[in-house]
Amino acid sequence: MIQLCDNSICTGCMACYASCNQQAIEIQENNFGFLQPSIKHDVCIECGICVKTCPVLSPSPFQKEKQKGFASWSTNENIRKNSSSGGVFYELSHTIITSGGVVCGAAFNEKMEVEHRIISNLNELPLLMGSKYVQSNILPVLKEVKSILTSTSHKVLFSGTPCQIAGLLNYLHKRYDNLITIDIVCHGVPSPGLWHKYIRYQKTNQSSDLISYKFRYKKKSWTFFHSQLLFKNGQKIEYNWFKDPWIRIFLQNKCLRESCYTCHYTSIHRISDITLADFWGYKSNNKDDKNTDKGISLVLLNSSNGISLFNSSKHKLKYFPRSLEAISKSQRSLSKPWSKPIDYENFWQDYHLLSFEGFLRKNFKEASPSDIGSFCAKYGFVKTGLFLRWKINKIKDIIKKHILHK
Repeated sequence: MIQLCDNSICTGCMACYASCNQQAIEIQENNFGFLQPSIKHDVCIECGICVKTCPVLSPSPFQKEKQKGFASWSTNENIRKNSSSGGVFYELSHTIITSGGVVCGAAFNEKMEVEHRIISNLNELPLLMGSKYVQSNILPVLKEVKSILTSTSHKVLFSGTPCQIAGLLNYLHKRYDNLITIDIVCHGVPSPGLWHKYIRYQKTNQSSDLISYKFRYKKKSWTFFHSQLLFKNGQKIEYNWFKDPWIRIFLQNKCLRESCYTCHYTSIHRISDITLADFWGYKSNNKDDKNTDKGISLVLLNSSNGISLFNSSKHKLKYFPRSLEAISKSQRSLSKPWSKPIDYENFWQDYHLLSFEGFLRKNFKEASPSDIGSFCAKYGFVKTGLFLRWKINKIKDIIKKHILHK
């Protein structure tokens, strides 16, 4: 009897579902709020195509070409400001679209669910910009991407997590010359089911639908980031990262897909043509490439296809070579996955048994100074700067209160 990979290591890439011509695979939400494929054995003809397509059971090869690493950012300050890091994704996408190609990436739909979509218009490109700390549903685009690649010569730029890229490549069964893949250095993917409960909670509190959520809103700086929520009634909420319930839960690593804790893609060796991330800990004494706190992209070029696209976009970028060692030190997820928290099972038990308000009361607490210090050390970005700035702001608040009470 044909069996898919164990649920605990399934990445949810949906390649098995898309490859099955018998409609013998169904998708349901599992106990952790993630989409999970399973075989309908009464329909299955035992052809084995799902097993051959699964990147867990039949891994895709990693790129083998010599890599090039850069710190980079867009020369367009507005693009840089509205990007999570340096705006390199926008500029690469701009190059593809203006040459007649299409770009595929994660976007919010009208229900504030995160799913992949294909765009061919520059006006739609902002929909794909910015981090989305929820696992994206890739299923809506897989067959359309394959159709574009096989029936046209249009270039397709496909961005996603490494496991999504692996699923795409296995589903396609080859690397097309007109396909360029971008993977993000991924911390792990949070639960869409939990996210759905969170936006319902916010809707109830504000008596209005949530229509926009910026996870990385650069109100003050790239490193000391905020999140911004906009509602249909015009209400706006802004959080510091350590006060946002969703960001805090995400960074506690409890809401991640189970496969993330044994991720096979947490290495400097990559599966895609280009790798993008935040360049945390970036330093330079040269005035031309000094960190201005507006956002810096980590760029890894892993193939000739990736190098070609980057070269075609260079006139819109500032870029400075960096060693693979410096690149690797910038992101923990380029060396190993995050460990499963010891209270992981309790967290999900609360998810099922408690109201969402009760769940938040038990599992969310605003970060303390020691939490922030350990966070900075653990994540390795602007280690002392973020902590010191937080402490300075707290001291300012104390001084203001003291003066007011005199």
